[in-house]
Amino acid sequence: MTDFPLGASAPPYQSAHGRALWAMRLLWAVIALGVLALLSGSLELGFLARAATEGLSPEDAAANDTRQGLVGMLQLITLVATAIVFLRWQHRAHQNLRTFQAGSLEFTPGWAVGYWFDPIMNLFRPYQAINELWKASAPEIEPGNRTAWRSLAPPSITGLWWALFIGSGFLGRASFRLSTRATTLPQLTTASWVTLASDAVDIVAAVCAILVVREIDQRQEAKAARGA
Repeated sequence: MTDFPLGASAPPYQSAHGRALWAMRLLWAVIALGVLALLSGSLELGFLARAATEGLSPEDAAANDTRQGLVGMLQLITLVATAIVFLRWQHRAHQNLRTFQAGSLEFTPGWAVGYWFDPIMNLFRPYQAINELWKASAPEIEPGNRTAWRSLAPPSITGLWWALFIGSGFLGRASFRLSTRATTLPQLTTASWVTLASDAVDIVAAVCAILVVREIDQRQEAKAARGA
């Protein structure tokens, strides 16, 4: 565990509110593109259904592939941008736990972000870091009571968000494998359904992520306003 040295002066509070706002805006963009992807995927399923009975038009197939590719590219760009901004917010928010002089912290700001890039640890350590961030930012904890936050229960929303995030990753990888290997209409249809499921889970996960970021941001701003 890491700890803030007793007697040391706390670093000045640096609000993460601006970064939180940008993270939430980009998460809304993820949601909007997810809805667009659901519409595009529904059109693809309709196209595949017609192809099964009426045959495959090369022009229609090209148009379908172009539309799906464009939507997928926009999703990828937005997800990368969202990840960068989210991690910048998380790093700043974790730094503020030192300002609050929270004790018995398990994560440094660097490792709170770094664990996202570990192929094994990223299955659970980022979730634990977010829970620590949530609890140690509690405005009701009195100044000087450095470890009281550890007795707080983690919120259900972080568990739901993390389950959806992991599920979305699994479905996304399955969708990619099925799409690249599909050579028949039934295989293409199965890949499309899995892609639709992945997009739907992405949307709900993004909604939960917005709630998590907003609540942690509000907790930190309230705690800073108290002079905690």
